[in-house]
Amino acid sequence: MAKKILSDPKFVQTHTTVTPAAANVAKALCKRDEVETVRPGIIKNSRSTCPRLKLRVINGGLEVTVIGRSSIQILLVQTADVNSTWEFLDEFTVEGQ
Repeated sequence: MAKKILSDPKFVQTHTTVTPAAANVAKALCKRDEVETVRPGIIKNSRSTCPRLKLRVINGGLEVTVIGRSSIQILLVQTADVNSTWEFLDEFTVEGQ
């Protein structure tokens, strides 16, 4: 799953591990014009009954915490328009494990 998303120039490869839920979010973000880069962060194990996103504004973009059914991964998103990206992610449905 990680190999396909890594081919996008907006996806900054810090490591090759991307959870399925985070991969779906990253693919959608890479298609947005205002998004400059998407960088995967740490992965933690967890158990959740409802996959969801947590958003936090950081300097130059957003920190997106993707909570899947079996793991949590942070994506750092550098964007030119934080409000537009926030609205897009606010309506986004997380799919995957």
